Amino acid sequence: MFFLFLLQKLQTIGEDFCGLDVNTPLGGEEPMGATAVLTFETHLTAVAATSTGDFTVVFVGTNKGHLKKVSAHS
Repeated sequence: MFFLFLLQKLQTIGEDFCGLDVNTPLGGEEPMGATAVLTFETHLTAVAATSTGDFTVVFVGTNKGHLKKVSAHS
């Protein structure tokens, strides 16, 4: 067993942050809508998603330390 530790470097945000390349503005005139397709009885604390072939795979972490895998056909 091994442990991977990631060092996090904090970025100082100044008054000119909004003009940086990493801060892509969001815009539009029509609001997005959403409908829940899956619900859980517990709180979700993490979500990671990826596409593979014709599927979208989502890994969700719960506040009880469980990892759940959700697969959806695209």
